[in-house]
Amino acid sequence: MSRTVKLPQVFPVTDDACGLQGWLAVDSLINNRCCGGLRIRQGIDAQEMAGLAEAMTLKFGFLGLPHGGAKAGISCDDEAPKEKKVFLLQKFLKKAQAILGEVVYEPYPDVGTDRDCITAALKTLGRPVPARALVTERGGWYTSLTVIACAKAGAQFARMDLAGATVAVEGFGSVGSAVAENLYRLGSRVVAVSTSRGTLFAKEGLDIPALLKLRQELGSRIVERSADFRAQRLEPGALVELDVDALFPCAIGSSIHKGNVSRIRAGLISPGANLPLTTEAEDILFQKGVICIPHFIANCGGILGGTMEFAGFRPQEIDRDIGTVFFAQVSDLIRDTFGAGKRPLAALQEVALERFGRVKASSEKKSLRGMLFLSGMSLYRNGLLPRPLVKSASAEYFTKRMQGRF
Repeated sequence: MSRTVKLPQVFPVTDDACGLQGWLAVDSLINNRCCGGLRIRQGIDAQEMAGLAEAMTLKFGFLGLPHGGAKAGISCDDEAPKEKKVFLLQKFLKKAQAILGEVVYEPYPDVGTDRDCITAALKTLGRPVPARALVTERGGWYTSLTVIACAKAGAQFARMDLAGATVAVEGFGSVGSAVAENLYRLGSRVVAVSTSRGTLFAKEGLDIPALLKLRQELGSRIVERSADFRAQRLEPGALVELDVDALFPCAIGSSIHKGNVSRIRAGLISPGANLPLTTEAEDILFQKGVICIPHFIANCGGILGGTMEFAGFRPQEIDRDIGTVFFAQVSDLIRDTFGAGKRPLAALQEVALERFGRVKASSEKKSLRGMLFLSGMSLYRNGLLPRPLVKSASAEYFTKRMQGRF
């Protein structure tokens, strides 16, 4: 793969001998590099990977971070033994690198994978893993912070008080469970949560602390304990159609689509999932006056928080800054788009892509300052520069990006 290759592209990555079936989608490059999650989940396909890779470009662009967008996936049971996952990841990454040539793909943990699996696979291939690479284990929590910040901004515009509002959270994994916990702390009445096995619905509200504790033991099977929570057990897809003030899709993509959009009753949607609404569904909800926050803004916290943690910021500092500085930018954007009657997805995609273009041009411009920066970051990734020094130097950098001015 050369610098002149036409992007975006989706590359099949297969090996019949070991049952490997996967895809690598490259949407954009900066300095011939791209980043994005590498997931393991049954039933993924090339179209899904292409959409997710584009979402990575939009997130990086919106945040002003100098990374190309990519996404990769292997079709396999996400509950497969770790040994099988590492084996498939190793095969996948080796074949993917042969396809990419001089282009470098940096994988992140995603659905069905974790830091240990990806690190183990990279090491078996002889790819060095820098001392400070893949360090965060709080990606789901950081994502929940931007989901909540966007929900607060949307509620403010709609003159809705999230404290006391009825809310439903689709998906109760690392992102959804963190969103539910934060909503509970806000005073929202979380009436429903779902997993792949079903939906728990209780009109008076669910005991979220108890559910969080039980999730550690049962995972997606928490819905089998509906009697413990005086809740009804419904089908998984029933959650998005419940009569609630706000909806938080934090599970699979396209869970709101042409077939169910007419039954959506929430007035505010802040997604933790990527691409949770089809474009057609988003248009219909816009016409109905529903506040739908674009997914690449609402769920960009995993990237933002992970990058800030990498630079030395403490979780409580990241929580504070997302709740204030990031919230202020999103509030302005919501006012300027929804207030002007613009379709938010199209309008804010344009913003993200314009920012991405500026960051790419700046990053690929050959200058002494740029080369010194890249050299410094390489030293830091390998643990050769002190964390407090980098944190101090990057404080203004992150503030500007959360304000959208860079």
